[in-house]
Amino acid sequence: MTQTNQPANSNNSLHPVLPVRAPGGASPTTNEHVDQYAQNAVNEGKQISALLAEILKTSSVAGNAESNLHLVLSLAEDLRNYQSPIEFSIGLVGDSGVGKSSLINSLLDTNDLAKTAGNGSACTTVVTEYRQKRPCDTAPFTIEVQCMEDQEIQDLLQQCIVDYRRYHLLDRSGIEAPERSEIERLGAKAKLAWDTILAAFGDYNECCEERFQDPHNETDAIILMVLGWKDQIPWSQNGLHNRITSLTATEEKQCSIQIEECLKSLKWPFIKVVRIYLEAKVLEKGIVLVDLPGSSTLILPSSFYIRP
Repeated sequence: MTQTNQPANSNNSLHPVLPVRAPGGASPTTNEHVDQYAQNAVNEGKQISALLAEILKTSSVAGNAESNLHLVLSLAEDLRNYQSPIEFSIGLVGDSGVGKSSLINSLLDTNDLAKTAGNGSACTTVVTEYRQKRPCDTAPFTIEVQCMEDQEIQDLLQQCIVDYRRYHLLDRSGIEAPERSEIERLGAKAKLAWDTILAAFGDYNECCEERFQDPHNETDAIILMVLGWKDQIPWSQNGLHNRITSLTATEEKQCSIQIEECLKSLKWPFIKVVRIYLEAKVLEKGIVLVDLPGSSTLILPSSFYIRP
């Protein structure tokens, strides 16, 4: 953008000076200056948009939704609130007692926002993202709980059942026994599958290992039974809109309680991710801290999140 010289007697209140880049300002040539250069450019653009929005608001037709001026004003308002879409996700994973929660709380400058894995609560086995607050977030903490889509849940349950029965009915499969390492791998997948099924439907009497291991029960029949349980989940009764529910909190403890109560009311193994928006210095440059469950608390939905 170029700056036009105004006549000496011009009215500056009607012709405000827009921020401009200093003459001769060259683009950075070294990587160490790229981030600062880009940030300066973004800040200049937001200043210009803010100034333009304030000028347009003085027009008598600014409030007319059908006018072109109103459209330009809306765009200027959006640009003045612009946040860089560049994000860097940093995943933190560790089992109970290794100090992961203490590290997260230290990075966020909070006391006990990140729950410790030793308490056995539902939220310690769900992927949690810590993100910088957005312009629309007015509370100190805004929480989003996102569930898996119906097809994702169906695919997950089918995989769980197949993985579980493949291992426990291995001696009846009629194929040559695999190597010991392969048997151990199948056993680990079977345990992961059963932990997920039990966490979701453990309150059903039919959800027992005897039924799932019985070779007389067809795999397809078991899949249909479990998918029937899935269809009974009352998503709409839990305040979910498009499988996402939003909560707010004013304190760290209240934030943790809100999440825990929400997950208890849902089939939490089908929670894809919990997002917490807050003010934190470490998050200002687009960093997203991702709290990933450790191997001892990992269930399949979390492993889906980890996949590239």
